[in-house]
Amino acid sequence: MIDTVLLAAHVFGADQPLTLDSLAERFGVTIEEADRHTALGDAVATADVLIGLFGMLDAAGVTTLRDAVEASELQAAIRRRQRAY
Repeated sequence: MIDTVLLAAHVFGADQPLTLDSLAERFGVTIEEADRHTALGDAVATADVLIGLFGMLDAAGVTTLRDAVEASELQAAIRRRQRAY
């Protein structure tokens, strides 16, 4: 599974704000109020954020789909360990 928030954590660090709103703001993605918290509006915003992440992922060594899955899984594992404490 690929998760945009987990990929953003891989790029920016897990200590950064990683909500859809904060990531959209970081990438200049505008979410109209009427579209916020709707399936289509959030999906389009997430896609726009992912497109913004692509160049940064490349610089972070994530160049293939396999790399993206592994980066997502690594961040998910880190979060699971942190919750265990």
